[in-house]
Amino acid sequence: MIRRELKDGWILFAQFDHSKLSGDIMKYWGNKEFSNIRSVDKVMYSITNHDKGWENWDSNPRVNPENNYPANFMDMFPSEQHRIWAKCYEDIPQEYSYSSALIALHFSKFNNNLLLHMPENKEVLEFKNKLNKHVSDILKIDKNNIVDNLPEDVVTDLKFIQLGDIISLTLCSGWKSAEVKDVPVNYNDIEVNLRLESQNGLNYTLKPYPFSEKKLDLEISGLRIKGKRFGSDNDLRLSIKNAELQKFKFSIN
Repeated sequence: MIRRELKDGWILFAQFDHSKLSGDIMKYWGNKEFSNIRSVDKVMYSITNHDKGWENWDSNPRVNPENNYPANFMDMFPSEQHRIWAKCYEDIPQEYSYSSALIALHFSKFNNNLLLHMPENKEVLEFKNKLNKHVSDILKIDKNNIVDNLPEDVVTDLKFIQLGDIISLTLCSGWKSAEVKDVPVNYNDIEVNLRLESQNGLNYTLKPYPFSEKKLDLEISGLRIKGKRFGSDNDLRLSIKNAELQKFKFSIN
């Protein structure tokens, strides 16, 4: 679940809808300055489906007990996150095994961030090993040294997933600005930083501009709920049951 704050409540976006928005954005990647994605079908499958495993959790959302807000994808115990992340990369058709490896690598970054804060946590360490084995089995590389053995084209493809993810998250969250670092210009180690800017959280400028269309028109639907804090998970779910579905339209140029 992604939260977009309003004065009197929230807009809640499902994670899978967010990842589909990522795909809607990245399908236009490439122009005279930025090279096209090479394994486009498999990479686009990864981008569009990287959060599909969240569907069940988003259908039964919870309250963050620390502030009584609707819990977003950050407000979770590692055990919950691991279960969902595994579903995201395991429930992939065999013909998209490369996509599965990319999605696992995407979540390994988040798991490594957990390790920075809890380096001795047995569960986080075990999940790291699980991720590494999954990737090594598919890519045929040493599971004990995944980072140093990743082929350069895999590293580049992974960055495309991360890029679509952060742009979509920026739009859904209504952030007024965001910088994305180390964005691939091509598959030859040339990278730039991209900067997203918006006055209203709906219409964005992106510099430098990497897409084939002069302007991207995008949309996603979310649930508008009233109230900021909820006394229980059931209170939140009742509010969601009575929520209004609202369509958001975005532009990037």
